[in-house]
Amino acid sequence: MNNKRILPVLVAVFLIAGTLSLTGCIEDDEDDIETVRIAIAMEPSDFHPVRYTAGAETGQFLAQIFDPLLASWYEGEPTAEEKSIAEDFEVLDDGMRFRFHIKEDVVFHNGDELTAEDVAFSIDTMMMGEDRTDEYMDKWDVDGNQISPRQGDWQDFADYVEVVDDYTVDLYMAELNVEFLVTSGFENMRILPLNYIQENGWDQFDEELIGTGPYEFVEYRRGDSMEFKRFEDSHVEANIDRIIVDFYDELPSAITALRAGEVDFVSRLEPSQYRDLEDEPGVIRDSYELGGSMYIAFNHMEGPTTDVRVRKAIAYAIDVQPIIDAVRVPELATDTRALVDPSHPAAADLYMYEQDLEKAQELLDDAGYGDGLDLSMYAWEGSQDPMVLFQDQLRDIGLDISITTLEWGAFMDAQEAAEPDLMYTGWPGAASADYMMGWMVQDDPYIQWALYYDSPEYTDLVNSANREPDFDARMDLYREAQRVNVEEEMGLFNLWWESEPFAYREELTIPERTKVAFNDGPITHVHQWSFD
Repeated sequence: MNNKRILPVLVAVFLIAGTLSLTGCIEDDEDDIETVRIAIAMEPSDFHPVRYTAGAETGQFLAQIFDPLLASWYEGEPTAEEKSIAEDFEVLDDGMRFRFHIKEDVVFHNGDELTAEDVAFSIDTMMMGEDRTDEYMDKWDVDGNQISPRQGDWQDFADYVEVVDDYTVDLYMAELNVEFLVTSGFENMRILPLNYIQENGWDQFDEELIGTGPYEFVEYRRGDSMEFKRFEDSHVEANIDRIIVDFYDELPSAITALRAGEVDFVSRLEPSQYRDLEDEPGVIRDSYELGGSMYIAFNHMEGPTTDVRVRKAIAYAIDVQPIIDAVRVPELATDTRALVDPSHPAAADLYMYEQDLEKAQELLDDAGYGDGLDLSMYAWEGSQDPMVLFQDQLRDIGLDISITTLEWGAFMDAQEAAEPDLMYTGWPGAASADYMMGWMVQDDPYIQWALYYDSPEYTDLVNSANREPDFDARMDLYREAQRVNVEEEMGLFNLWWESEPFAYREELTIPERTKVAFNDGPITHVHQWSFD
């Protein structure tokens, strides 16, 4: 299983802001340069294609500069389309080898042609750990001091990479995992210029950020903004001439700038902000999937919730839709027990546990808690609004829920120690069903996010799915794992899956293709945007 996964979607720091006076769609009088301005609330801590470790926005803007080996996927499978460096790929040796056929005539921003050597180097960079620094330096003859902290899936499953010819690369696996191509490792991998880094070193590369993407890096003004310009020799067409990313201290300031026409696009809106923009002149609201799920985790280590009857009683006592209506925007949240995004091909049609207080009481009586029960529920500061509603609903079956909210570090510590009986939190969506489900297998280090759910059957099903080369059969195994978790064991009570809301000026056209699930969000595809 994956041993390195990003923290849940709710950990992601919400979006952006400071105010600049330039208008969104700027027409430069001299050069007639068309510029899109994007507001974000989290300035990148390290804008480096390998070294950065947090922030969805960082990855979205790195995608302007660097192309991926495989493109975004639209139905849960990787594709060699549009921005991908691979024009095709093969799964060989029963899933133990992947062959990538590289596009010809792709050039880096400095004019160097991209070859299989650059791809192999980029893969190796993702695989390197501190114990392999010497090998890394010997193989590629570059400074090995700055290496990837993002190895994750690569070190867990990949073995080595081999250049077959100028435009063919083979990746050999150490462990069979056919879901590997849609894990976070491929999402985060950027194709790097081997010759440039060999000749100039990592420090110079940090300043120049040479890639093959549709936009070249221009400038990073710390505390203010970033700027990109269109790369005229890109292998994909870009409609917008220039991108300026403005950093804001708080999201309301970014929204004020959007209303004033000072920026063109703001994402990661809070539900109240999304509602407030409903009738805003000149502004369009929209969303894309994979915002992530919100759920209640049960303590599987000790206490009353180790009894499946108590867990199911809690599930029967909760009426989810009124909670969504009260604390979320209904059209941005899907009431579902599925453990993957509802649009994913692995999404299971599961028993929903519609509210049934009589059934809940019967289960508590059978478990020996008919006279009532005191339970603790934890969340982190700022996420407590739904908890009061849970508290009221669970009181109807004699459960007295004490609510504790903690700052993030203390919440993580309490979670790792399995202190609460119940935990209200969330997990991000992804293209990979393994990513969305694998953190609940027994040997995964992020199992604390499910308060140590312990299921040999679930673990076996997810691991078997990861080894199943047939796509339809693999999705069936993921669905069966969800059935076991939800219907038999109530290992985790998923409440809803959220979409990611954003807003933009009506002069801007954002193709629907960039808003679909598993496409990394519209920011990743700014090159497809245009102005009317």
